[in-house]
Amino acid sequence: MEAPQALPFLVQCTPTLHALVAQYERTLPQGELAAFIEQLRRLHASFEAVLAAVPAGALRAEAAHMLVTKAVAELQGVTPTCTRGCAACCHYEVEVTRDEAELLARVVVDGLEVDRARLARQADRSRGGPAWAELAVDENRCVFLGGGDECRVYPHRPAACRRLLVVSPAVECGRQGGQPRPVTIPVAELVISTALSLPDNAFTSLAKGVTAELVWAEAEAAARNRTRVAKGP
Repeated sequence: MEAPQALPFLVQCTPTLHALVAQYERTLPQGELAAFIEQLRRLHASFEAVLAAVPAGALRAEAAHMLVTKAVAELQGVTPTCTRGCAACCHYEVEVTRDEAELLARVVVDGLEVDRARLARQADRSRGGPAWAELAVDENRCVFLGGGDECRVYPHRPAACRRLLVVSPAVECGRQGGQPRPVTIPVAELVISTALSLPDNAFTSLAKGVTAELVWAEAEAAARNRTRVAKGP
């Protein structure tokens, strides 16, 4: 979404960062708010320098992932309840950047098999559609989720997955009417917002983004194969 006026150095920002800034504008004394905004500005400048030095696409996604992972690792005073195999959130509508969609599409082109039919059905849904509200049903299952409820693209998982931590019991994430308590990590939200504000990047759903990028990635792979065949052994 469009960044709030308090963050003029960003073009786009995550809904979580937008809500956090709005809350602080209502509750913090002016001096503390100004100090918080200035801290975000300085961090943004450093993140932007890192990301702008990398070509758009999969490499830039990986650079953003490193920054988000570092922000999560530096989280203090919080013990998340998320564990391996706790996969309720893998049935949500996950948003990815265009860079991340390209990265995931390349993993598929490189040989990872996914349920392409289910991916297509998920991609055909409207953003935020009612089907996602059914939560942990098979049709909502992420195509990158393995049979043992493990992420098959864990090293390449989107930033939205990296920063999604909760401190509530795992059952709250997957049941209707549940009350999961997510952890807000401002620095991680700022990294994602910085990435979104770069040229040729935007949020879309994982299914829509990967489906679109697969068209280009598979066309490029086919062109390389034709070139190799033409050159011969």
